[in-house]
Amino acid sequence: MNAALLDLINSFLLRKTDDDRADQLRTYLKSELPSPAYGEAERIVERYQAYMRAHDELLAAQHLASATDASALDIELVAVWCQQRDRLRRSILGDTVVQAWYQNDDAQLDQVLQEWRQRVEDDQAPELSAQQPRYPVPHWRNKSDEERHRQYMLRVLDHAMTSFESCNSRLRRLALVCE
Repeated sequence: MNAALLDLINSFLLRKTDDDRADQLRTYLKSELPSPAYGEAERIVERYQAYMRAHDELLAAQHLASATDASALDIELVAVWCQQRDRLRRSILGDTVVQAWYQNDDAQLDQVLQEWRQRVEDDQAPELSAQQPRYPVPHWRNKSDEERHRQYMLRVLDHAMTSFESCNSRLRRLALVCE
């Protein structure tokens, strides 16, 4: 179980434009893996597809604003969504898969959430936040570096709030443009 398997699965399920991409993935896995490993990989693919559907349904119910509109972003709602998504992942995919596939992304997201919260607190009551324990927030002398970091944080948040279906649709449109 590693991130390479997730990348392979996503390359078939999200990046290919064919309607039979799940069948293509199974055929590929069968041709590359010995029987016991193929059976396990097939079960993981089935659970992942179930997770993708449940993820998108749960995300749609959240009605989250896009991370591209930072002024409308409610970081606490995003944090709640991320907790729900984590529980969903663990219930469908299992702890081992979640750890292997999402540990780095989740750590990155947690860092962004903590920093975003601290920045909001600092903006709302700078005199109070100076007296309380703080999450370390980076500061820049160069405004363009600060803006690049802000854009990075927005990309991380946007990635966390993107449905598989919209990702798939964007990639399909991109594939059509590139043809």
